[in-house]
Amino acid sequence: MPLSLSVPDPLVSKAFKRALHQNVLACLGPEVFDWYWYICADKRGFGEGCVWPGLDGHQMGHALLWAGHLAENFGYWEYVREWQQPDGRVFNGINTKAGTGAPASGAVAKPAWCLGSSTWIKQGYDLFRFSQDEAWLEANFPSIDAAARWLHAQTGSNGLIGRSAYYFDCPARYEFDGITQGYVYRNYLQAAELAEHAGATARAEQLRSKANELREAFSRHFWRGDHCAEYIHPQRGAIDLHGLTDVDWMAQAAGLLDQKADEILWQRLARSEELYYGIMPTGTSASPELHKDWERPAGHLHDRPFTDCAAMGRCWYIEAMARYRRGDGEGLLDTIRRVATVGQRSGWFWRERYYRLNMPPGPARETILTTVRSDKWGSADVFEDLGVAGARTQTYAEYPANLVRICCQWLAGVDLAVDGTLVLAPCAPEEFFDNKFGLEATLLERPVKICYHRDGVTGTIGPGPAWRVNLRPGCWPRLAGVAARVEAEGKQLPVSEVGEMLTWQIPAATKPQTFSCTTQTG
Repeated sequence: MPLSLSVPDPLVSKAFKRALHQNVLACLGPEVFDWYWYICADKRGFGEGCVWPGLDGHQMGHALLWAGHLAENFGYWEYVREWQQPDGRVFNGINTKAGTGAPASGAVAKPAWCLGSSTWIKQGYDLFRFSQDEAWLEANFPSIDAAARWLHAQTGSNGLIGRSAYYFDCPARYEFDGITQGYVYRNYLQAAELAEHAGATARAEQLRSKANELREAFSRHFWRGDHCAEYIHPQRGAIDLHGLTDVDWMAQAAGLLDQKADEILWQRLARSEELYYGIMPTGTSASPELHKDWERPAGHLHDRPFTDCAAMGRCWYIEAMARYRRGDGEGLLDTIRRVATVGQRSGWFWRERYYRLNMPPGPARETILTTVRSDKWGSADVFEDLGVAGARTQTYAEYPANLVRICCQWLAGVDLAVDGTLVLAPCAPEEFFDNKFGLEATLLERPVKICYHRDGVTGTIGPGPAWRVNLRPGCWPRLAGVAARVEAEGKQLPVSEVGEMLTWQIPAATKPQTFSCTTQTG
C-alpha cells in the first residue's frame, strides 16, 4: 500500500505528497548502488556517491522506511557498518568514490564529532522496529552497542558528553553542546530497548543507568531558572548569550528536566515565536547577532562564521518532538503549515538553511546576509513578506524528509514499538477529529489503513499473524473519560489498560481485517 496521508487541510496534504514524491523518493539513486540515496532531490548537491551516516542519512532512511523501502535501508546499513571503527565510532560522512571517511568537520571545535555514532544507534533502532528481523538484531546489536560505548567514552568529568557541537559548525559550541546531551540520552534508552529485546538484560540496565546519569548532569549544568544554557564551554562555563535556543526545545523533547522545570520551560516555549526565523521553524537561537568573536571556530568556514545561525529541518524535528510529547496538536500543525508555506513558494523544494531577514542592523546581520548571497551556494530564495531567506543547495531533502516523518509518527500518530506493536497516538487539533484524518502505509509487510474520528478509530490491516495494538485514548480532546469497545470483523475483542494506553490483540487472519475502537465519554 503506497504511503498516503489524509488530513482536512489542503496545504498540509499537498505538502506531504510533494515532500514524499518530489523530494524523498526522488533521492533514490540505484544508478550509484542498489541501496543508495542522495540527500538532494536534484541528485547533485553534496556529492554523488557520498554517504552521510550523520543526521542527513538517517532522516532520509527513516522517511524511506515509512515509504516501504526496507531493502535500501538494509543495504545502507551493511555498507556503513564496514566503516565503523574498532572503538565503535561511526563517521559523519563517507566518500564512496575516494574511499575516505570524515569523522568530523572543523579545525578546533570538532563539530559533529558525536553525530555519526549517535545517529547510528537511531538508524539501528528504526531499522529493527520496521523489520522485526530477530536474526538481524542478534548479528548487529554488538555494532549498535559499540557506538553507545564510544559515546560514553566521550563523557567528561562533569558527566556530560563532550567533543563539541552535535550539528553545529559556525559559530562553534565548544565542548559540551546541549543538543548532544539530549540525543545521547535518547540513544542510551533506545539501545537499552534493543538490548532488552535481544535478551541482554544486564546491559539494558547499564544503559538506562547511564541515561539517568546524563539526564541528571544536564539538569545540573544547563538549567538557568526558566530556560537552558546553550552549551558548556570548558573554560568559560555555561554559555547563555543568545536567548532561547534549540537546546530548550531539546530539553522538552527528550524530557531532560524535572517536572517543575519542565513546566516552567514549556510555558515559555509553547506559544513563543522567538525561534522562528520569519515564518520558518526552527532557528538555532533567538538572538544570533549576539555571538561573540571567541565563539567562532579557528580556521573552518571562517569566511562564513554565522552559517548555522539559521532555521534548519533538524531543529524543526526537535521542536515537533517536543510538541508531540506535550500533546500540542495546534502547535504541531502550525509548524507543519509554516514549512509547507515556504515549500509551496519554492515549487515544493526546500533549502538547507533559512535565515531571518529582520535581524537588528550590525556586523552579524551583514555577515549573515553575505552568507545568503554567497556565490558558492547560488542564488537565494528571498521571501520579504515571510521574513526569511533560504540559502545553500536548492533541493535539500532534510525539511521534506522530516515533514514526512513528523506527519506519519506524530500528527497521524502511527508508529511501531520495539516489539512490533502497532502504536496509535495522534497529536492533532480538535477539528481534525471532527473531520476524520489518518494514514495509509505498509508496515511489517502488511497494508495498514488508519482513520481517526470524533469517537475513536477504525482501521484495516492486511493478512498475517496476530498483531498487538496500543491506543492512547487521551489523544481525543473532547473525551473526559473513556469507555472502549474494540471489534475486529464484528467480533468484540478483550481490551486492557497499560499505563496511559489501551491495548488489544487483533487475531491472525488469512485475509484483510477491519477493526474499530470506539470511545464514549464516561
